Amino acid sequence: MYSPRFVRDANITLSFTQLFLFRDLFGLDMTGEIKEPRLYKKAEKLYADYLNMRADKEPGEEYDLVRWWGEDLELEGMYRLVGES
Repeated sequence: MYSPRFVRDANITLSFTQLFLFRDLFGLDMTGEIKEPRLYKKAEKLYADYLNMRADKEPGEEYDLVRWWGEDLELEGMYRLVGES
């Protein structure tokens, strides 16, 4: 393996979330192409967080979602959120 397991898992989980959005937008479900049931479940939770926030989000709240996803995916310290100037 060329990358740490948590990086691989985060990448697959975020790929699932993109596929969920693609499915919802275009009606084409390609999630079956990835055989990772554990990460599928994790991605479902992340996508549910996104859907809940999308319905009534306040300006700037998307930064909270990025932070929460970063925590859930164990990516803290690997990115930095920078405020607008």
